[in-house]
Amino acid sequence: MIAVGAANVAVGLVRGFTVSGSASRSAAAAGAGGRTPMVSLIAAVLILLTGAFLTPLFTDLPEAVLGAIVIVAVRGFLRVGELRRYARLDRPSLWVALTALVGVLLFDLLPGLLLAVALSLLLFIAAASRRNVAVLGRLPDTRLYGDITEHTGARTVPGVLVVRPDGSLFFGNISRVRLAVRDQVRAADPPPHTVVLDLADSYHLGVPVLDVLDELRDELHRQSVALRLAHLRARAATSLDRHPLAARLGPHARHRTVDDAVTAADPTGRCGGG
Repeated sequence: MIAVGAANVAVGLVRGFTVSGSASRSAAAAGAGGRTPMVSLIAAVLILLTGAFLTPLFTDLPEAVLGAIVIVAVRGFLRVGELRRYARLDRPSLWVALTALVGVLLFDLLPGLLLAVALSLLLFIAAASRRNVAVLGRLPDTRLYGDITEHTGARTVPGVLVVRPDGSLFFGNISRVRLAVRDQVRAADPPPHTVVLDLADSYHLGVPVLDVLDELRDELHRQSVALRLAHLRARAATSLDRHPLAARLGPHARHRTVDDAVTAADPTGRCGGG
């Protein structure tokens, strides 16, 4: 890309033709046996010779011939077997591939690819916004905590609700996480006096996330429930330090591990079972 950019700057200074890459030309070169960048130099020399001496031979060449050359060159790009495999294993990726295919055929290359990129982003945001919020319990004979739905031996701590969003927090899912935590607090028996939020999967906390976490802290505070954070990553901690939520939580509400947070919230020692 640097070479192409530099070449276009150079031709712009002397009123030349812009240059670009081409999937069809690359496929044609590969089909002709090209294996190294030398094929581009050879093609450039042949184009110069053709333009200088052989132009009359190609003047009346029908465009359909060029189209046929391109079709033959790129026929290997359409892999029906791969589409079947995606249909069997990954339907969202299949829709992205079909969107790119149909978009290119109907609207040209760039609009088709932009449609596929837009669909990919929408699918990513949709998937990331549906993060599960797991309730964690202490695993037997350890100081580790796991999802109580996946570990039958995990035991919750009475009065301490430990929750973990299964994925990084961002503006598209933080509101759902807040509602999920609120529902877990309401459903907990006995009612918790502390909520421990495990942020192991969040390497960055944006302003929208911190704003909603601040709202969650206020909501819990009105119910006499404390909020503690565990596994706060360095970059996330830096973002938190710049937000008013840091002062409202205080320095004692951050913990290196979930076990440290539970121990601080339940100093009576009941974290061993329950």
